[in-house]
Amino acid sequence: MRHFRPLFLLFLLVSMAPAHADMASMWLVVQSPTASGTIGSTLPTNQFQLRIVNVSGAALTPPLTMRTTLPEGISFRQSISADMPCTAAANQRDITCVRSTNLAVGATQLATFIFDVAPDFALIGPDAVIFDASVENTQFPLPLPLVCDTGTDVRTQCARRINDGVASRIEISNITVFNDDILTQGVTESLRFRFIDTGYTQPNGPITLRIHWPPEVSFVSRQAGQLYPFTCSAANSNPTVCTSSADINGTWDFIVNAAVAGNAAVPGPIRIWTEVGNNTPQPIPSAPDCAANMSQIGCFEKAFGVEATPQPVLEITGMSHSPAILPIQTNSGEVTVSFRNSGNAASGNFIVSMQLPPGFSYHSLSAGSGSALTACSATGTAATGQTVRCNRNAGIPVNGSGSGVIRLSLGMGLLSRANPDNTVVAAIATATVDAADPNLLIDCASTPEADHCEHHALPVIGLCGAYVEDIFCNGYE
Repeated sequence: MRHFRPLFLLFLLVSMAPAHADMASMWLVVQSPTASGTIGSTLPTNQFQLRIVNVSGAALTPPLTMRTTLPEGISFRQSISADMPCTAAANQRDITCVRSTNLAVGATQLATFIFDVAPDFALIGPDAVIFDASVENTQFPLPLPLVCDTGTDVRTQCARRINDGVASRIEISNITVFNDDILTQGVTESLRFRFIDTGYTQPNGPITLRIHWPPEVSFVSRQAGQLYPFTCSAANSNPTVCTSSADINGTWDFIVNAAVAGNAAVPGPIRIWTEVGNNTPQPIPSAPDCAANMSQIGCFEKAFGVEATPQPVLEITGMSHSPAILPIQTNSGEVTVSFRNSGNAASGNFIVSMQLPPGFSYHSLSAGSGSALTACSATGTAATGQTVRCNRNAGIPVNGSGSGVIRLSLGMGLLSRANPDNTVVAAIATATVDAADPNLLIDCASTPEADHCEHHALPVIGLCGAYVEDIFCNGYE
C-alpha cells in the first residue's frame, strides 16, 4: 500500500471565450490512513475532488462531464458527490462524473469520489504521481490539443496535479521515560513508544513491535487501559514482541513498564532499540535486522542516561544540652539531637545512636520536634557508658527535619574529675544502613566531621564524694 502527502489542491479555471467555459478548480485530497487496496472497503481512504466554478457569464447546460484516468495502481472505490455522481469503467481507472442539471453563473460544483491505492503501488518518489481531470459540456467541448495546466488559475478546461508517491509505513519516532527521560537504578520505569502511522489500515495485518533491551533493563508488563489493545510476550522476554490488529491513526504512545537493574552503570548511556512493521506492505525488519542496519524503515534506537537510585541522606545538624552543667544525679538533664534528610528520597525507619561517656546512662525520651524520635532503648552499663538507640518508624521526608530529646542519668562515683568534657558520640542512619554497619558509632568516634556524625561535650558538676577519685571528702574517708 502506498499513499500521498495529505491535502492536495488543484484549481481549474476556464475563461469565457468562443471555445471555452470557466469551470474552475480541482482538489485532490488524500486522507490518512490510506486505503488497503481492497475495492469496497469501508476504511478511511483517499479522496479525489474536482471543484467546478462557473464564471462563464451564462448557465452551463447539462450534461456537464468530468473525466479522469487514474494512475496505474490507483482504483475507483465509490462516488461521494450526489449531484454529480461518478462511475468507473471495468478497469476501475477511467472515471466519469456527470451533472445532469444546469450550473448557474457563479455556482460551484464538486465532483468527489474515493479511491484505493494498491499495496504494490510502484509510483514512488518526488513528483511521481500525476492526476489529470477535464471538464466539458455541449457549450464548451474540449479544445484540441488539450493542455492540462498545473497552476491555480487554470483556464484550459484541464487541470493537472503532480504529487509525490510515498511508501506507506508505520514507525517508532521516539522513546521517552516518564517525568525526566532518565533511567533510574533499581526503579520500574514507564516507557512510551511513539507510533507514527503513515498509511496503515487493519486489513494489512497486525502491527508487530519488537523491543530489544540492554542487559540492565528488563520488560515487566504493558500498561492496562490503553486506547489500542496490544498483546505482549512474557515478562523478562528479550526481545519483547508486542502485536495489535487495531486500526491506529495518526500518532499514539504505547506504554510499557520496564525494570532498571540496581547496578546499572551511572551515568550511562543505555541503548534501547526497536523494530516495527505492519506485515503488509511493510514487513518487520529481518536479517540484517536493525542491530546491523539501523537506517532501515521500521528501525529506531535511543540512548538514555542513568541516574543513581534516589536515596535519603541523613545528617545530624547539631546537638545541645540542658542545663548548662549537668549535676551528677539521676535524671540529670537532657541532650537534644537535631537531624535532617537532605537526600532525594524519604528515609523510612531510621536510627539515632549515641555512645555515652563512662558514668552516663539513658533515663527517658522526651518530645522532640518535626520528624521526632519515637522510641529509645539502651544497652551496656553506666560504668562504661551506655549505648542508646532511638528510632522513628515513619522516617523523614525529603527536606524534612526533626529532633529527639533524650534525658540522661549520671551515676554517683562513676565519673572522673580527670574527664571534665565528657563527650557523647552520635550517629544517624537508615535502619538498613545501621543494621549493615555495626561499627557505625566506632567510625564516628574518629570522624566527627562526617555529616552523619556528631561529638558533643557534656560538662558535669558533683558534690564531694560524687566522683570516682573522692576517697576522702570533707576530711573523712
